[in-house]
Amino acid sequence: MLNQSVDGSGTTQRETAKAGLTEVGAKTHEVRRLNGKIFITDTNQLCIGLRKWLSAGWKERYAPHETSIAYAE
Repeated sequence: MLNQSVDGSGTTQRETAKAGLTEVGAKTHEVRRLNGKIFITDTNQLCIGLRKWLSAGWKERYAPHETSIAYAE
């Protein structure tokens, strides 16, 4: 889990991860207050996000900040 903890060089885990992704050519964009999780069900399926699509209360404080993507080979 990435957080704002600072290492000995004064860099956060988030900054280190972003620098690594940028170095290999990935474009990144920070979205604050986004709630997400990663689930890998097997070698052919991947879900990034929350698995409460049907039970989420859309009037909740963080409802607009939920996102998910599912991949199946």
